[in-house]
Amino acid sequence: MKKTIGSIIVLMFVFSGMTFSQIKKGCNDFKNYSTMVKDHSNLKEKEFDDLTAYGATPQEAKYNAKIQILALLTGNQQYLNNPRVDSILAEFAGELDFLIKDEYDVFKTRRKFRDLGKYTCIVYRTKYNQELIDYLQYYLNNFIKYSVVFIINPYIDQNADILTKELYQKALAELKSQFLQPKYKFDNVIEDRMLEKAKLQPKPADYNPAEGYKVYKTGNKYLDYVLSITNNANRSRQVDVIISVDTIKIVTNGDNRTVTFHIIAYDTHTATLIMDYNSEYTVQKSNDYDAVDAAIPFVFKQDIDNYMYDMVKRYSSYIRDGVLFSLKIAGTLLDDDKTDDLEYALSECKLFAEGSINPGEWRNNGEVIGKTYEGRTYLIDRLRLKMQMKQLLKNVGLTNFRIDVSGSDYIVTPKQTQ
Repeated sequence: MKKTIGSIIVLMFVFSGMTFSQIKKGCNDFKNYSTMVKDHSNLKEKEFDDLTAYGATPQEAKYNAKIQILALLTGNQQYLNNPRVDSILAEFAGELDFLIKDEYDVFKTRRKFRDLGKYTCIVYRTKYNQELIDYLQYYLNNFIKYSVVFIINPYIDQNADILTKELYQKALAELKSQFLQPKYKFDNVIEDRMLEKAKLQPKPADYNPAEGYKVYKTGNKYLDYVLSITNNANRSRQVDVIISVDTIKIVTNGDNRTVTFHIIAYDTHTATLIMDYNSEYTVQKSNDYDAVDAAIPFVFKQDIDNYMYDMVKRYSSYIRDGVLFSLKIAGTLLDDDKTDDLEYALSECKLFAEGSINPGEWRNNGEVIGKTYEGRTYLIDRLRLKMQMKQLLKNVGLTNFRIDVSGSDYIVTPKQTQ
């Protein structure tokens, strides 16, 4: 009797719609930073000919040595010591390479080198996690190759008066000149005037994205700017990051005027804010125009390193935690069984980072039109992510569907028949 019951259970599993092999087909065990960083089982070792670093304290000297080691291990010399890359290395050096007891020395710096730092650290041998080095280098290569466009707030560009626009453009020119200093290696800059843009149509009142996704005006000037580039039929250049002079505000205090420049940057592929910074400068001027004009030559020079730091800190968090994205599926493609199979597959696959999936309802004009699954992914290649998603959906029984990508949304709707 036991054998019969066991056979029935096996048959029920095999014919229940999805087998374990079906779930795994098309799934990838994407690299997970938090898992890799805890694994010290396969650390490698490397010897150095007296690698030397300096710092104000013994701890700082040791950490600066680890940054140098990480730069060597990632081949950062190919970037000619790009400060953006160096800053990311500084964020990760404490977790990717390890000093070995009795294989380094820390001591007070000799007097003739004291201007380099009060303490010196010399490293002879270190241990490191090669898998994490490769993982970080993948992200670094992606980051360093980003193409950038500099703009002013599209609403200002379209609607402001001539003098206001003039000040914003002056501010943009100075901001751009600071970013384009040779040391920052922003060498893939696209001129806004060279980009062709699609003319977006207003969204119809009865538009239902679950019936077939289309691009319309959103009313969000930055989003419309991105959509006009990405949906242009003659698109020839990819824009990865938009850096913008968003707003300029003036506060008067007696004879002084404090001018605040709000500077932002967006990743166009993930619809994420990668920089959000307020730069302030105070001048003595009798009117707002002159105050802004007087602040422009100084304010961005004052804060350029802060902009870089802000971008690097946010980018570093994506490397550790993954990038937020959402999967939206039209309800007409699903039934209860397919939904159950899909959610089981999502929980077994590594499409989403562990513990990050947030299921919900896709709504439009107050009506439920499908399912949404939001979470984080470590797979930043959008084409690979889309293909993995497509294979997973096919495995759970979805047919005749298309996947559109809009920012960080992957929108699954029925194929439109001609």
